Amino acid sequence: MYSAGLAHSVLFCPELFRLIVAHGDFFDFLAWYATCSTMQTACGALLLMDFRDLLVFWCANRSDVSSLMQQMDATETVAIGAVALAVLRLQSLNPLSALHLVAPLESIFTWTIVAGRLGWIRCGRSGSSNLRMIWFVTCKNTLITLTFVKSRSAVEFVPKGPETALVNFVCPSGVFCGYPSLTFNKVTFALQDNENGFRVGWDCLRGFRYDGAFVESKFGCLAKPRSWSDNRSFSLCWSDGNGVHCLPVVVMIMSLLRICDDPSLFLNVLMLLPFKTWISIAFTNRYVQMAVRNCFCHLMHTRLLAYMPEERVPPFFTLLTETNAVVVGALPLAMLGLLSWDPSKELVIYCPIEEKRKWVRRFRWKLFADKKGGDSVNGIDSLQQFRSPSGGTVNIVYVQGPRVLDVLAKAPETALSTCLTGSTLVVAYPLMTLNRQTFTVVMTRGGHVIGGECLDDFVPIALADRMPRRYVGVRSWGDGLCMRFEYGMSWPADLNPLSGGFTWDLSAT
Repeated sequence: MYSAGLAHSVLFCPELFRLIVAHGDFFDFLAWYATCSTMQTACGALLLMDFRDLLVFWCANRSDVSSLMQQMDATETVAIGAVALAVLRLQSLNPLSALHLVAPLESIFTWTIVAGRLGWIRCGRSGSSNLRMIWFVTCKNTLITLTFVKSRSAVEFVPKGPETALVNFVCPSGVFCGYPSLTFNKVTFALQDNENGFRVGWDCLRGFRYDGAFVESKFGCLAKPRSWSDNRSFSLCWSDGNGVHCLPVVVMIMSLLRICDDPSLFLNVLMLLPFKTWISIAFTNRYVQMAVRNCFCHLMHTRLLAYMPEERVPPFFTLLTETNAVVVGALPLAMLGLLSWDPSKELVIYCPIEEKRKWVRRFRWKLFADKKGGDSVNGIDSLQQFRSPSGGTVNIVYVQGPRVLDVLAKAPETALSTCLTGSTLVVAYPLMTLNRQTFTVVMTRGGHVIGGECLDDFVPIALADRMPRRYVGVRSWGDGLCMRFEYGMSWPADLNPLSGGFTWDLSAT
């Protein structure tokens, strides 16, 4: 199902990359931006998407967003305040957040026409011959402030802000910050006196702070004269519009490869992403592929500590391979990110009955139950339950015949036809399982579903004909419909000893 030819690289898949950067702060975003020219293009495209998404807060629909941005571009209008800080990921919008637009005074007539087309209702105005302000309320009951300035460019108004954290603006071509060394650390410095005892513009600065010592350490950014093109300013442009030119950016470089060099950081990033994204990231290049596999192994190693001492984890994987055994149930689904994990989950192992002796007393497990299998048709010979020294429960199911995947193909739920071998994670129905969907194959014990403890938040598919195409029909563990994620050293791993070419057909159930 997944191959290098089909998986898109993270660098060329904006939606995938957007999932990754959405969980980081702006410093993380800048680190990605500085990786390479391709990444710079991707980051610019994502910030433009963020800007358009934020404008929906004040616009009735996406069409109005496009009209608003066209008007901003045509009149060289910039947006300041809450929306600029939101694009920089320093602030989130709230019901009182106003869209503050600054435009040249000669565009007041065209803006009045556009405001009417967008459904804005004027609710106030003030100003003088050099500065005029008009307030609007939108159909969403959100506020818009239009400031018209009598100057060559609306950008000249921005440095006159009352706080350094408000000396930012966003326009159809990019986002700009006048005091990045302060603003990106959520520190602000007052540029104007209080008015009636209150801070001016503080409604946009929730979460910001005054820090005299920090400001002194960055005092160079307050030196005069300043300009938008000096090396103390910041800009990130997503287009080469006719307005402000792209400005130089100086940031710390952290590429994807450098993130991979920090396993803890890389694992934290991966844990925020769906498993399909893990696979796509792994196909970026061979080095990243190894980093993803190492994170997977580390995570599984950590979870196995609830059932065995740390020094016994490597022999556990070796024994899985030697005995053609697999881990089923909660652990494989948790490794896919489909099930929340805690040590109270049972570790379930399917093992050929011929290899039973090799598993006894190998991991300091204490036997507390030994049961014979029920109906021989299902291929189960017996079941042993153990208690680990740390209190975890281990169930070893011994199957008749040498190949455990023959039995796993008859699992009562399609989502349970998922397993971990000594080197591979195998999913028989990935298009359903990775979307938390399952089809009940067999119901036993008075009509109750088996395996429900592993299927929290899964959605049942009632009819077989609603399953993805070709899932109902002759299947095998080696067909192209199965998903395999190799985390061991063998690449690719051979499943033939576990399946032997066994086939099954859901239409026969």
